[in-house]
Amino acid sequence: MPARLAPTETVASVPEDEDFIGLFADYYASHHVFAADGEGAVAIERLLRGGGPLNGRKTILYADTGNPMHQHRLRLTALRGTELIVFTSIAMLLHWMNSFDLRSSGPVRLYAAGSRTLIRLSVELAANAGLLQESILTELCNPIERVECSTCGTVTTTVYPALLLCSCCGIELRISSYYSVPSGTYLGLPYHTNERS
Repeated sequence: MPARLAPTETVASVPEDEDFIGLFADYYASHHVFAADGEGAVAIERLLRGGGPLNGRKTILYADTGNPMHQHRLRLTALRGTELIVFTSIAMLLHWMNSFDLRSSGPVRLYAAGSRTLIRLSVELAANAGLLQESILTELCNPIERVECSTCGTVTTTVYPALLLCSCCGIELRISSYYSVPSGTYLGLPYHTNERS
């Protein structure tokens, strides 16, 4: 397991496999290529909606591997001024990216967001295509779920467990399939001991 940063260490000492700096806009690039899978769509949407206007062409490559209830594909489609290309797998996205000349349209900025697999392979392909490391930004987006307790309304963050305890009332919850898009939460229902058989 890679070493974690001590409070006095600098960013330069971060092991290479842990160097995910997050997405921020490069207003001077003539082509912005966004590669994302699953929950990485949230980072792309956040950047494009809240980061100010980006000049140049904007191409989103999205591997639709996330939870369908989150409606990432629909939300990316609603972004104005972008070209969206949707793939069913990371492999298909990377194959398209490998055949695309990343340096053909002037200064290019690559934004990779999502799973470690997508980020690693996107960065490797871009580097092999001659894109400078400074032109590549990454954000790791783990599939973390927010669950709202049906008893007290408190939202608890979890990483896909079968059961969890509410952080407020302490009741044991099971995650239901009900997903609220506005709040971005699943509904957590009380898990009764007589249901465990």
